[in-house]
Amino acid sequence: MSARRWTGFLAAIIAVVLIAPLLVVGQAPSRAEAASAADFNPGNIISDAQFYNSKTMSVAQVQAFLNAKVPSCRSGYTCLKDYRADSSYQPQRAAGCAAYPGPANQSAAEIIWQVSSLCGINPQVMLVLLEKEQGLVSATAPTSGIYRKATGFGCPDTADCDAVYYGFFNQVYNAAYQYKKYQATPSGRNFQAGRTNTIQWHPNAGCGSSQVYIENQATAGLYNYTPYRPNSASLANMYGTGDGCSTYGNRNFFRIFTDWFGNTQGGGDFARTESNGTIYLLSGTTKYAVPSMDVLNGLGALGPFRIVSQSYLDSFSTSPLLASTLVRDAGSGDISLVQAGVRHRFTSCELVSSYGFACAAAVNLSPAQLAKLPVGGEMSKFFVVNDGTVYMLSPGGRTAITAWETVISLNGGTVPYIATMSAQAAAALPIVQAVLAPMSLAKSSSSATVYFIDGLKRKLPIASFGLASEFGANGFKTVPQSQLDTYSTGAALTQTVRCDGKAYFAAAGTLRELAQGAEAAGLPVTDLSADSCARLPRGETIAGALFVISPESPTVYGVKAGTARAVPTWTTLLALNNGSAPQIVWISQGARSVIPLASPYLPGASLVRSPGDTTIYFVDGATRKIPVASFTTTSAFGINSWSYATDASLATYTAAPGSLTRVVRCNSTEYFAAGDRIYPLAGGVTHGMPVTDLTGGTCAVLAQGGGAPIEHVFVKTSDNGTVYVVEAGTRRPLGSWNQIVAINGGKQPVILVDGPGTLNDIPVGPAV
Repeated sequence: MSARRWTGFLAAIIAVVLIAPLLVVGQAPSRAEAASAADFNPGNIISDAQFYNSKTMSVAQVQAFLNAKVPSCRSGYTCLKDYRADSSYQPQRAAGCAAYPGPANQSAAEIIWQVSSLCGINPQVMLVLLEKEQGLVSATAPTSGIYRKATGFGCPDTADCDAVYYGFFNQVYNAAYQYKKYQATPSGRNFQAGRTNTIQWHPNAGCGSSQVYIENQATAGLYNYTPYRPNSASLANMYGTGDGCSTYGNRNFFRIFTDWFGNTQGGGDFARTESNGTIYLLSGTTKYAVPSMDVLNGLGALGPFRIVSQSYLDSFSTSPLLASTLVRDAGSGDISLVQAGVRHRFTSCELVSSYGFACAAAVNLSPAQLAKLPVGGEMSKFFVVNDGTVYMLSPGGRTAITAWETVISLNGGTVPYIATMSAQAAAALPIVQAVLAPMSLAKSSSSATVYFIDGLKRKLPIASFGLASEFGANGFKTVPQSQLDTYSTGAALTQTVRCDGKAYFAAAGTLRELAQGAEAAGLPVTDLSADSCARLPRGETIAGALFVISPESPTVYGVKAGTARAVPTWTTLLALNNGSAPQIVWISQGARSVIPLASPYLPGASLVRSPGDTTIYFVDGATRKIPVASFTTTSAFGINSWSYATDASLATYTAAPGSLTRVVRCNSTEYFAAGDRIYPLAGGVTHGMPVTDLTGGTCAVLAQGGGAPIEHVFVKTSDNGTVYVVEAGTRRPLGSWNQIVAINGGKQPVILVDGPGTLNDIPVGPAV
């Protein structure tokens, strides 16, 4: 129905009288409109309310309609407006037609109106039937043959008409009676409402068929009377012809009815009788009494009510439920609340109950009725009552929300549908709290402490706005102390938090999981509420050590043992991260300043000493320093200089027992240092040298020689041709190439070349 027609209906209401618990109102008019193929629904050609409404016209109105259609009849012919015939007595029929007295010399208008009234059929339907079958209503020169088969009853497509049913009265009466039989005994018919039916396009089976879900009995009756569906070609030329597989009977019924009397769905799905003002919502085979104007207006998209016969109204079973804006999709079972003509689906019966309804009280609507109610956003926990304040359903009642941004935050960043709850339902929900936006900042005017709102029940003090910004919280709101007091106070917010047992580091409004756990960084941890955890998006997992940097400074800090230590070089970063490229997390200077500073890291795999101590140390990782006994050894690693470090920095490293040796072990693999590189040794090499354990990160930044692991260590200096084999902790001279090859098992040996004048850190053993 168009908005203009619905507005016209409302304007036409003359009186509204509430008779509890039902609604009684005045009657609204209907009018004709142009037919459109887009409005043709093969599953609901005409509504039951329209088809079986015998009260749409009086006998005088039928006569006036016929007069208007043919103002002047051709000479020598009797047009329908002037046609008269004898009727015959017809007994009361079980299918629903009352006894017909059978008076003589009735006008066509009297026959049409009386048959319609006694059989409970809309006289408009009978007029359309006469027109679509024989063109009789508009005929200016009708023949006796046309009157003989006026409604096409007993006239199959494949044979002549049955003479038993000849005659105008016989045709009108038996057509109406047949429609009532279709209604009274729908089972066993070729076409039935409430199921999918196979309907041919044309009597020629070669034109094929289609599957149609017939929604209502009136439409099923039309197909049983005329068993073909118009195809797209027929509908595309609504007032002309289609193609060789086009049929026109049901198309013409729809077109003529629409042109003459308006929408085939009638005034809508509401009905009342002339003698009783109670309005009912008709749905399927059930009627629901309308309890109030609010409900009628709320379901206004289903159209205005119509005046119908008592017998028609009685054909619907009366539901013990009253009509309601709580509706159910009979197909899916979804329950929705209709507000402002739009239906909003409930996600649970618990939510239905919160709004003061019960799932069992929902009114079933047909697919056609649901189609008149557009779908809106789902019902949510947010609602208003009558003062504009937005409330949220909360345990034990409702929570008042003071700002729109809080609503969006509480709804996960999206705008929810805000429903209107009845004052009666709201009265059962006491106000339990005035809520602040989760993950926002708030303080009272009486205190300088700023709190991070963690979920709906807890507040956490913050150490800096920079730290809070890493959680996406910027700016604060000053609220009454009484409102803050409704939140419990937790421990101070920290940048490392725990959600579902996992440790995360907050940065730029996201949470990044610490794969090594919070213990690796040594930072304090705050357990966040499930609400906050759910709201914060997850960033990339930090697989290794934690390194941070701020926009205000290029310095990268490694976070360990609860402190931040400046990292001097990229090589040091690699060494601290076990040789892998680190993930450096950008955080604000304010957040960085919350982490206590410790002395900077010393350059990894470098040599250092303090001004007050001549001992040279090799820096291994983040916590270990190894004494150096000989620069010959360090030069073998390619390290030829040292630098000063403060006593404080050196003090943070633990001295290893023993001195650095040429043979080091990293992640269970041994390496031999020579010529500025370390070379991997095969398992079981009997070099006999002391071994220094290094962290994997340190070994990763030392230059490594290529090739397969060495099975025997052969070494020489760049300025001397003597080759040595390292055995039993010594270097033993070899006298010939054959000796070298023999010791190496006949295979080509790898001879490591150290710098000139070196190797003096390995004792010389006896010649081989």
